[in-house]
Amino acid sequence: IFCNKLSELAGFDPVYDLEGKDININLSKNGYRMLTETEWEYCCRAGEGGKDRYDAIEESAWYNANSSGETHAVGEKHANDFGLYDMLGNVWEWCNDWYQRRYPEGNLVDYQGPKSGFERVLRGGSWNDISDCVRSSFRHRRTIRPRESTHGLRLARTHIDSNS
Repeated sequence: IFCNKLSELAGFDPVYDLEGKDININLSKNGYRMLTETEWEYCCRAGEGGKDRYDAIEESAWYNANSSGETHAVGEKHANDFGLYDMLGNVWEWCNDWYQRRYPEGNLVDYQGPKSGFERVLRGGSWNDISDCVRSSFRHRRTIRPRESTHGLRLARTHIDSNS
C-alpha cells in the first residue's frame, strides 16, 4: 500500500495490484516497489561476481559489535561499488519475494520467487545481528509485522523505455 500511495503521489503507475489478501506485482509499471531478492543481491554485490561483503565489516556495516544497540543514519559507512549505502547491516531489508527454503541455482535473470507464501524474504542483516548474518548471501525470513527497529525497506522503480 505504501509503495502504491508513493507512486500515485509522484505521478507514477502503481506496481502492486491488491485483490483481497492477494498481491500481484506488475513490473511493466513504473511505480515504486520493493526489490526482488535477486535484484537486492545484485545491488548489494554491485554486479555479478561481487563479494559477500564489499568492504571490511567495520567500514561498511552497523552490526551488534559496533552499533551501540541502535539504528544509524544512512551513509555513515562506506558505499559499495554502485554507490549504495547500508546494503549490509543497520536494518534488514524487506524483499518482494515470498520465502522459499531452497533458492534456485544458476544464473537467475528477472526471477521473482514463488507466487505466494507465509513469510517474506529479508536480506542484509541489522545492527542487532552477529557478523555472520551481515553478508550478501545470508537470507532471513519473517512474517510481516507492523514495526520493528531492525527492519526497513529499499525502494526501486523499473526503468520503462518510452522509445520501445
